[in-house]
Amino acid sequence: MTTSDKEFYSTRDLAAMFGVSSKTIINWQLAGLLTAVHLFSGSVRYSRAEVNAFITRQTEARPTKRRHAEATA
Repeated sequence: MTTSDKEFYSTRDLAAMFGVSSKTIINWQLAGLLTAVHLFSGSVRYSRAEVNAFITRQTEARPTKRRHAEATA
């Protein structure tokens, strides 16, 4: 099973997926950018739907060169 086949991701999975540290994923969660599911065992997981929504929000929030040029024209 590859990382993209999972329904839930660990902090480590997301860190590897985005090429950042686990601390960055935790900071994104604490900043409200990602919503986590806290398991009884103390583990933290992120649903595939939440990760996809996060990616969409970040993609829409990042201005492209064209959108930046239109906004400043």
